[in-house]
Amino acid sequence: MSIAVALTVAVCAPAPSSEGKAAAVAEKEARKGAETFSHDGKSYQIAVLEDRKTALINSAEKGVPFTGRELERAAKAHTGCKSTFQAGVLAMIGGFTLDTDLQNIKIKKDGYKTGWSVALAC
Repeated sequence: MSIAVALTVAVCAPAPSSEGKAAAVAEKEARKGAETFSHDGKSYQIAVLEDRKTALINSAEKGVPFTGRELERAAKAHTGCKSTFQAGVLAMIGGFTLDTDLQNIKIKKDGYKTGWSVALAC
C-alpha cells in the first residue's frame, strides 16, 4: 500500500467514538507527566497512561536515528513491563519493520507531539 493511500485511510477515518475521546483525554493527561530518561546511550521521553497498558514514547534527541525495536526496549527498561511497538498505519506501508528508522516520521495529535504507542503487559 502506498504512503498516500495509508495517509488517506488515516485522515478519512470516522469521527472518534466516546471511547476514542476518553482515550485521547487519557493520552493528554499522561503527556503532562512525561519523563525523560536514557537507555543504551540514547535519550527518550515517555508518558505512561494511568492504566499502565500503553506508553507513548519518542526520542528526546533531534537527528538521532531510532527504531520501533529500540522504543520497545527503552519502554521495557523504564517500566519493567513487556513492551510491544504499535505500528498503526505504518503496518500498511510496504517495507516497514521494527528496524525502520523513525526519526523523520512526525507524529502529532491535537497539535502535540505525542510519541509512538507501545502496548505494555505488566
